[in-house]
Amino acid sequence: NWKMPEFYEYIHSVDPACLIGNNHHIQPIEGEDFQMFERDLPGQNTAGYSEGQMVSDKLPLEMCQTMNHTWGYSVKDRDYKTSAQLIATLAKAVSLNSNLLLNIGPRADGRLPEAALALLKEIGQWMKVNCESIKGCGPGPVAEQEW
Repeated sequence: NWKMPEFYEYIHSVDPACLIGNNHHIQPIEGEDFQMFERDLPGQNTAGYSEGQMVSDKLPLEMCQTMNHTWGYSVKDRDYKTSAQLIATLAKAVSLNSNLLLNIGPRADGRLPEAALALLKEIGQWMKVNCESIKGCGPGPVAEQEW
C-alpha cells in the first residue's frame, strides 16, 4: 500500500501549484490533478494500457505520445511517426478534450534529434495556418461516428 492520497496531499502541501499525474493505468487516485493515458487517446485503449479505465469527467485529461517508439533517445529507433500522424493525434486529442504531451528523447548532450526537430517544424507550420481549429477548442457536440 503506497498510501498515494496521503503522498499526494504531502506534495500539494509542499507546493500547491505542483500538478500530479500518474500513468498507473487505473482510475485516478484522490489527489491526482489530471488523468493520464500513455500512448493512447482517452477511452480508446488501442495500446492496451487502459483496459477497464474509465475516462474521468472530473479531471483534465492528457494523452502522452512518443514521436517514435521510445521515451528516451535511442540511436537505433529511427522509425518516427509522420507529421500527418502526429497532427491527426493532436486533433483527435483536442476533440476528446485532452491535452497532448508529445515526448522527445534528447541526446546525451541535450540536443534534440534532427528527425524530431524536422517534425516539430512541420507541425509548427501546420499550426500557423490551423491554430484556431486547435487552441481553446474541446469536444464537439456530435459523438464520434464510424465512417
